[in-house]
Amino acid sequence: MVPPIIQPRIRSARFGHWALLPACLVVASPLCGEPVVNPSPAPPVQLPPYDVSAPRELGPNIDSGIEKLNHLFDGPFPSLRSGALIEAILWRHRYLGEHPEEKAVIITTEKGERIRSATTVYTRGGKVFASSNALGENQRIPGLVAADLNSPDGLARAKKFIVDTRQSYAGAKFNPSNEAAFGDAEVPTATLGSLMVRAEETGDYRILAMLAGQPTTFDKGSDPFAVPGAQRARNFGNNLLKMGMVQAFAEPSSEILSWTYQALRSPKRAGIVPVAISWIDVNGSTVTISPIGRSTDRAGVLQPLDIPSDKKHPLRHLEALVFDWDGVQYLYQPDVGTQAKPLPVNPLTGLPYLCIRNGALMECAYFCATYAKNHPGEKAVLLADAPSLAAYQAGEKLGLFIPALGRFTLPKEYLDAIGDPAALTQLRDQLIAMQTQQKAKADVIPEKIAGDDADMQIRRAYLAFQAGGIPCHLVEEGGAPSLDFTWDGVTYVYGSDQQVRPAAGG
Repeated sequence: MVPPIIQPRIRSARFGHWALLPACLVVASPLCGEPVVNPSPAPPVQLPPYDVSAPRELGPNIDSGIEKLNHLFDGPFPSLRSGALIEAILWRHRYLGEHPEEKAVIITTEKGERIRSATTVYTRGGKVFASSNALGENQRIPGLVAADLNSPDGLARAKKFIVDTRQSYAGAKFNPSNEAAFGDAEVPTATLGSLMVRAEETGDYRILAMLAGQPTTFDKGSDPFAVPGAQRARNFGNNLLKMGMVQAFAEPSSEILSWTYQALRSPKRAGIVPVAISWIDVNGSTVTISPIGRSTDRAGVLQPLDIPSDKKHPLRHLEALVFDWDGVQYLYQPDVGTQAKPLPVNPLTGLPYLCIRNGALMECAYFCATYAKNHPGEKAVLLADAPSLAAYQAGEKLGLFIPALGRFTLPKEYLDAIGDPAALTQLRDQLIAMQTQQKAKADVIPEKIAGDDADMQIRRAYLAFQAGGIPCHLVEEGGAPSLDFTWDGVTYVYGSDQQVRPAAGG
């Protein structure tokens, strides 16, 4: 028999102090004054269609020029404006698909919340290498072995190498040469790397056109076709190279977002990445790249189709890509860059909340699975009835995690309730009644991160459940997405209508 909750003192985990019960119930529940019932099924949510287009074809001359650059500079020529992190995700997935026995992690450098670079650090034959557009694909990191990628110290040393190398590239002197770019001469990786570092730091990729150097000049007003043939051919090659260097970054942001969304949504290209296309508010400066069209004049001179701008803008409403990666949510907009947005973290587990609509039962299941891993020998149980709660052993005390209310720690005389669903229900209902009486604000777990959609939330929950060891199955083909998961012998379905229901026959 659990004693009434109104008599003892209770410790509020949120505020960290002891108080009489009315004083500690400073949180509120959306269920205040209402009977506790299971919600009625909501009508299915129709996921908005998105028109996906393919990357623009560059033409045989530019494609061949880019292929030569790939070979010359030991790396995939970049094609995603301000999207180094996404490129790294795609490169990493391809590499691990071809070499499943190896390990690869992505290390970023930041300025505030803005991602300045992303480098895939990977193992090959027991050695450690780095791959990025600035460093190339096969940059050896000296002094590291494969086991170092499993330790914080090893990753810190890898990041220091990346930062130091990028700084040395940024300070490198640049001497462009047409012949070196298109001929057989060896050109140091730092040549392209130094320009890539500058482009990534500023977000302005027009600087890459410097690699082509300056075309041979002739007298002002003279007919360019009067220039000797060899010289004219070099000028034409120079312009093709300039076009190749810049064109890859010059698609309108709507097209880049379209095919990048398609890439991150594809398990074959990126694995399972929670991703959505949303509208975001952006404050501050942006940098745009002039799309470079095919030249129509006889001289082969590149004509920009618009004027780049780096002016400061007021608050702007822009279409952007939102995606989760390694416990962080990112906003990607080609003209703004990639910005990290921290996810709210459960302080008891150190892991981000799921932040999914109508997901209290799932939050509690995930909490129980991850809390048990971090506290072996201490119990954690789920009370599935709405409003769901997770009860856990915190030393000799009883902890309650109620997504609709907050977190509470009760004295040791309540610990026996952890094995008694009826007692847990009684404690929960008393907390709700007390909170209703006090008209206090609840410490509610957020059900959405700005930019989320239902599909993205389902993927986020699937990845978290997989990592937490909860049996689950993601269904995305042939209709609306859904997630099946099993807890305590009961199978549930979280569908595109974002409701949790017991599975038929589960």
